[in-house]
Amino acid sequence: MQAMYYLTTIDSVVAGVIHDMLDCRIRLNSAVGTLDNRGQTNKVKSEENTTFHSLFPIIATRPFLANYIYKSNMVVPQEGTLLSWEDTQKYADHVRKQGVKQFIRIYHKVKDRSCKTFKWGDEIEHMLISLDHSERKAFLLLNNMDVIPLVQKSASKDPGFCGEYGSFWVTEQPAHLIESTPGKPFELDGTSLTAVEANMKLRRKQINSVLRSHHGRLDACLTLSSFPRNGCKGARIPRNHVNSPTSALQDLIIATEELICPFPRYGAVIRNPEKRRGTEVAINVPVFKDENTDLSQVSEHEAAKPGHVVLEVAVLGVGVAALQVTVQGSDLKEAKYIHDQFVPLSPIMMPVSAAAPIRQGFLTEWDCRWGTLSPAADCRTQEEMGLKPLENQHFRIPKSRMGTANGYLSSVNAKLNDSYFPFDEELCQQFVNEGMNILFARHMARQFIRDPLYILKERLHQNEDESDHFENIAGTNWQCVRFKVPPENSDIGWRAEFRTMDTQLTDFENAAYVVFMVLLSKTIVNLKLDFTMPISMVDENMEIAKLRNAVREGEFYFRKDPYLSSDETVICKMNINTIINGGATPEGADFIGLIPLINRYIDSMKDIDKEQRSTLNDYLKLISDRAAGRVKTTAQWIRDFVDQHPGYKHDSVISEDITYDLIKLCSDISNGTKEALHIKCST
Repeated sequence: MQAMYYLTTIDSVVAGVIHDMLDCRIRLNSAVGTLDNRGQTNKVKSEENTTFHSLFPIIATRPFLANYIYKSNMVVPQEGTLLSWEDTQKYADHVRKQGVKQFIRIYHKVKDRSCKTFKWGDEIEHMLISLDHSERKAFLLLNNMDVIPLVQKSASKDPGFCGEYGSFWVTEQPAHLIESTPGKPFELDGTSLTAVEANMKLRRKQINSVLRSHHGRLDACLTLSSFPRNGCKGARIPRNHVNSPTSALQDLIIATEELICPFPRYGAVIRNPEKRRGTEVAINVPVFKDENTDLSQVSEHEAAKPGHVVLEVAVLGVGVAALQVTVQGSDLKEAKYIHDQFVPLSPIMMPVSAAAPIRQGFLTEWDCRWGTLSPAADCRTQEEMGLKPLENQHFRIPKSRMGTANGYLSSVNAKLNDSYFPFDEELCQQFVNEGMNILFARHMARQFIRDPLYILKERLHQNEDESDHFENIAGTNWQCVRFKVPPENSDIGWRAEFRTMDTQLTDFENAAYVVFMVLLSKTIVNLKLDFTMPISMVDENMEIAKLRNAVREGEFYFRKDPYLSSDETVICKMNINTIINGGATPEGADFIGLIPLINRYIDSMKDIDKEQRSTLNDYLKLISDRAAGRVKTTAQWIRDFVDQHPGYKHDSVISEDITYDLIKLCSDISNGTKEALHIKCST
């Protein structure tokens, strides 16, 4: 197999070198939202004198770090070759055992790490599109690998383009998605809370500045969660056809490999779950039945359920854009507390942020992107799913690698972990012996029952001070809330990442959702609130949250009094409006509401002026109005647009003509050339 050069993510190599060389404790590299410990490895060009411009695209546009790397010519390439899936399975136990040793070493080094400053960051996934106005066609661009170096070059020429907080860009697994974060973390003050929207605007401007036009098509960046016809014929432009005329694209047959960003790790992470599972991907999505919809004609796929459209490859399931928030706790205990509070909130924010009602050319019964993520990443065999008796596997595993949280981490919530999920008992006891509480030990022991999805041949055997194998395992367990272990050579603390929100059309909306979650997390800590409930109820809420119009019609389990302990509180079903804004519950008593609680906390903040408070009020009002039904969610707005389109036949089918008009309008709104009327009150 051909050897290629790899550069480990900033978490490990670059951060470590900067720490050692400058003794600056990763101050240049401390973006909470950026450092995700995924352990990913990324291809770089093989050159004798590698400079910043030859770095593989995931090393970043972060101004200070980029300039330092550029000036010092400091790159630490590592040569590596991906093992075949058969060899990856052969060495799975070795990777797990080494990963356990690495985690224990890291844990002892960072377990007492404290961070006095509350820090946070956002992650926005941007969709690359191309519009041909003369032909009235909209396409997905499958060339994120080519776009990122252009952003790098632009950022290195103008380090201050994105202002004080800078920017950081990475490719995503689907070839049409690019992720951006601020270049350094925000803090909890009026300036930071009101600066995130401006930073998002500059990031959008930065990516759009490097996009080009081809044969009359206008390429652009769009923050829309799901492209309506992704998976349909003639809807995508692979990177080797970017310069082709539109007429040459209609009958183009696109290989599955062209849908995936061509970095070896990405291909392995998307393909290998299917190989491990032993069955082909068939993600069933229920189609919305309109007055003329013929559900019997939706799909001819042999695995199709009645009235369902089938996504036939995993990358179509994960090819949807997310809005994520990472917050840093003051220490391990507080970070676990925040994680546990995020878990019951994760289904609540899905319908409020819903933005993905169309999949593969059909209006569906789901409003959110989350429903297709879990089956796309599912690597469980039939034995592990409980479809066959256990013979070759060790555990029956009830959930995919990407799914709802398996359990709480704080000891006080032990009895709420009422859903079965296996863990390596011997390994759990080993973690307990190392000083971890039982729930955290079980959480980590659960992660290690998973096989690694990829292995680099040259990284198979590692020194004691390396961490690739631990990051390999931890970085491929994607739950609705992720608990992040700090990188060793840094000042970064323990963090929790909130992952269930769909990306929104405008920077105002994205900022509003991010600030809402940041303020809510700090409100929880400051007021000592508790929203935990049995995990089985969270799982039920997640199933309701993805459904059409759940923001208005869904009822969710929620705690009536967040000030009481879990022994005292009553859990009842509430609608989203009651949960967000407060109001009467079916049990008779009133629930205070998340926004009134946040306002209590904001009232106690001393470093917010009137203008900043006004901005925060605008953000909270958007969330409040959507929860109350005064403003449509993006999903509702898209459904109404389709319903009112003159070309719609009320058969649930989204034609190329509808797609063009929708994507053009979304692009105009996202990029500020048309007013965002969709966020104006409708009642």
